[in-house]
Amino acid sequence: MKNYKFEASESFKDLLLRYGLDGISDLDIGEEASEHNITYKQLETWDYDDNSGKLEIYVED
Repeated sequence: MKNYKFEASESFKDLLLRYGLDGISDLDIGEEASEHNITYKQLETWDYDDNSGKLEIYVED
């Protein structure tokens, strides 16, 4: 399992404001990761730190 932590885009932050954490899908996370040139086979889990604006994902390659 690999771990990535990166600054979330403004569009992702807008999604969070509109839909909340429960409204974010695995597809949304995948699109955000691809904007940071991160590809993976399967998303295991993710977390967003509202204070730092960082998105952390755990994935299987």
